[in-house]
Amino acid sequence: MPSSQLNLIERTSIKCGYGDFHKLTPVQQFVVYKLTLEEMFDILGKNPVTLPLKQLQEINQDLLNMETGFYVLHNNSVITELKMNVAIKILVGAESHMQTAISAYRKKGTAEATEAFFMPLRLSRGKINELIQFLRVK
Repeated sequence: MPSSQLNLIERTSIKCGYGDFHKLTPVQQFVVYKLTLEEMFDILGKNPVTLPLKQLQEINQDLLNMETGFYVLHNNSVITELKMNVAIKILVGAESHMQTAISAYRKKGTAEATEAFFMPLRLSRGKINELIQFLRVK
């Protein structure tokens, strides 16, 4: 699959030397999820009015993909050294704020630095950082 058709999780997996994300063990996938969260944090640290809607939508979709992946890890007791239910709650907060930012973007048709767009975008980035820190401690 051309790299332009890969999502951020899949591109991060390749960039970090893990290869095809879908062929990784669950523990390796978890490592890639953590690395992808760091990529998302960096992307969202850029000037928000320069972020294209497509990129925000990709981040949102990958947050949803991670949520599913976290549930699989949790339900299969793959990651037992941390409370995955807490990680999932933080992740859902990041998704929720991102979706609110995307909705504001669509209403305006542009990424204007209005409170309706800027605040939820920054809150999403904050939740992503909170999740990164939570996953590092555990």
